Amino acid sequence: MPIVKVTDCGKGVNRDLPPFELAPGQWSDCMNARFRNGLAEKRKGVAAAFTTPAVTPYWGCTYQTDSARFIIEAGTARVFVDDGTTQTEITRYTEGVAIASSTNSTVTATVNTSSAHGRTSGDTITRFGAFPEAYNGTFVITVSDADTFTYTMLSDPGGSATIQGQYSYNVQSNFTGARDNRWTGGVFNGIPVMNNGVDAPQYWNGDVTTRLRRFPGWPAGQKCDALVIFKNYLVALAPTIDGVKQPHTILWCAAAEPGAMPTEWTATTTNDAGATPQAAETGGFMVDGSPFGDTLYAFKQDARFGVQYIGGNSVFRVFRVPGNDGLLARGCIANTPKGQVFLSNGDVKIHSGGEAQSIIDGVNRRWLFNTMDTTYAARSFLVTNPQKNEVWICFPTVGNTDCDRVLVWNWVDNTWGDFSIAAMTYGAIGLVPSTLSSGTIDGDTDPIDTDATTNDENEYSPNESRLILFHSTPRIGLADTGSTDFGSTVPFMLEKTGINLDDSETVKVISATRPQIKATPGTVLSIYHGGAMTADGSPTYGSAITFTVGTTNWADGFGPSGRYLAHKITSTDFPIVSLRSDDFNFGVVGR
Repeated sequence: MPIVKVTDCGKGVNRDLPPFELAPGQWSDCMNARFRNGLAEKRKGVAAAFTTPAVTPYWGCTYQTDSARFIIEAGTARVFVDDGTTQTEITRYTEGVAIASSTNSTVTATVNTSSAHGRTSGDTITRFGAFPEAYNGTFVITVSDADTFTYTMLSDPGGSATIQGQYSYNVQSNFTGARDNRWTGGVFNGIPVMNNGVDAPQYWNGDVTTRLRRFPGWPAGQKCDALVIFKNYLVALAPTIDGVKQPHTILWCAAAEPGAMPTEWTATTTNDAGATPQAAETGGFMVDGSPFGDTLYAFKQDARFGVQYIGGNSVFRVFRVPGNDGLLARGCIANTPKGQVFLSNGDVKIHSGGEAQSIIDGVNRRWLFNTMDTTYAARSFLVTNPQKNEVWICFPTVGNTDCDRVLVWNWVDNTWGDFSIAAMTYGAIGLVPSTLSSGTIDGDTDPIDTDATTNDENEYSPNESRLILFHSTPRIGLADTGSTDFGSTVPFMLEKTGINLDDSETVKVISATRPQIKATPGTVLSIYHGGAMTADGSPTYGSAITFTVGTTNWADGFGPSGRYLAHKITSTDFPIVSLRSDDFNFGVVGR
């Protein structure tokens, strides 16, 4: 029987074209497989790497100070930080009423509020954002009137407060957003910031003895749909101003000093804060934004707008980007060296400032949107996996409320893979706490490679940026770590149907295949041979043939015959299986 050799098995999966049109080395279906460097490769697992979250985490980011690294975990109502050892709640405290003025008599501060403060003598308040700095701190107050209280400062500020700042009292105030009021934010000027679109935007000063606080200078009662970091500005998309939502407006703060939060959000003659409704050119609402290069791209439901710094009175230039491509939901943008990738309503596209181009059309586009649950599609998110040059498009399949599937695009090889990972809510990249080296990840007692003597597949450098996945279980895990998904096996499958060997008339049969597998000797795979009589017919497979790496040479076994042959490889064994080439031994049995 003749032998056909397929030398490049790493061309990815294509579920949109008819299988008989696919090139050799391109697969018609797969599961938990990525394609890179000419290989079809089983992915590693997802291993729990942090304390079980106290809330279901729907958003998060990494953050580091001079002495510690944290991961921030945000639920709908409460927010925690984890340094790899201790989980600490930083949910905001109840905010006090606006401060009208502050005067002093040496170290005694007298505070007048713009309305009744509702406090009593002996209460503790925390004041922040005031200037001079001596007015800030945690103090026990003495109430002298319904709108006045005093406290003793640690030093003499030398005069009245010129910036009033804010104060809170130590009673927790949970956030009021729902799950689909998705958080946005990140690290600005070395300070974590976050926004849920329902409550006022918040920041944290990195001290675990303090809580999240409303932005200094942010008008009371104001909110915004999305918060974006751009240069030394914070940009609010679709803000609510004076009780009225501005769905086409882009609002920015006065430029912040390095390492500091901005203190002004209202434009005056002495600052460069401002707002523009220039994005009202289209009817869709603002969704989210992300910088790429020197331009911030603000995505609406039906368009993209560029925001560029020009200085002067205008501060920013806002312009329409070519095309009518909008964004499906917040969190659906990922930056790569090839361009900015985004998930729109019906496509996955990439742009570098001009018109966007589809990267999925004719490959997996139709499959993606037929598989995606329409009710919960807006819970999809994009995140990069920089170690593997990948963009992960995470989405809920039909009938699921959480993201349970990942289409994986490798921007170097331009290939598509497919993962199945349950209950994902969000993904982030960053440096994880080095204290994780004292724990165990999936059986590895040194998951961060601190011993410098071994380098097994579970280990990674503490200075490597990692892909962190948030799950509704609740738990947080590291992608590509260990051999299981939180203890569950990771099934691997490659399938190629519609193999006609350039002859759709003759009836053929596979008698044996020889996959060139790179894996730990002893790894066991199941090989299936099959066939179908018509191009669109489902193949019939024969019994599984056991293939043991390092022992088996050929997977011998006749499969059902057909004009269109089929071949499938599956495994639940060991973490890594790589396939470079595959030999087919086949024969013609009729017409």
